[in-house]
Amino acid sequence: MTRTRFHQGLDDLKQKLLAMGGMAEQAVERAVRAYQTRELSLCEVVLRDESKINAAERDVDEMSIDLLAMQQPMAIDLRFIVACIKINADLERVGDQAVNIAERVMDLLTRPDPALNVDIPRMAQLSISMVRDALNAFLTADVDMAQAVLERDDLVDNMNLGKGSGRSASRARLISSTRRY
Repeated sequence: MTRTRFHQGLDDLKQKLLAMGGMAEQAVERAVRAYQTRELSLCEVVLRDESKINAAERDVDEMSIDLLAMQQPMAIDLRFIVACIKINADLERVGDQAVNIAERVMDLLTRPDPALNVDIPRMAQLSISMVRDALNAFLTADVDMAQAVLERDDLVDNMNLGKGSGRSASRARLISSTRRY
């Protein structure tokens, strides 16, 4: 593999990671929309599409390992590939969390709606934007954007400390388990 092909391989890896990030982001958005609208069909789409995220994870791993094995990259290229492997695992986990949310929504469909003082859709939007911005900060080496993501993480953590107070304790527990994801 020539250096030109190596750099094309790095670009392909970057594009595959971005695509996977988009799939994970879309899965969370659908799961949260399902929570808001109580649409079973959205839950089913999230569950069905999990296999696409898992396949993308395998592809990114394979591409990364091939680049490591064939080119023995040094310095910044090595760090980039290793970071891609780690980010890849995190994005796959985001997809798994979207599935967990969709499954909790499916459990909630049969129960009355309790009053909770936690804004799950807002938490989800912040989390989705954090995933997008963290990935962009990595790919563009934008330290300020990475710092902003860390600050939003603290905000989401603080939101997650809120407690629900509804009439239906078991439904409130299910919703509380949704915000963990």
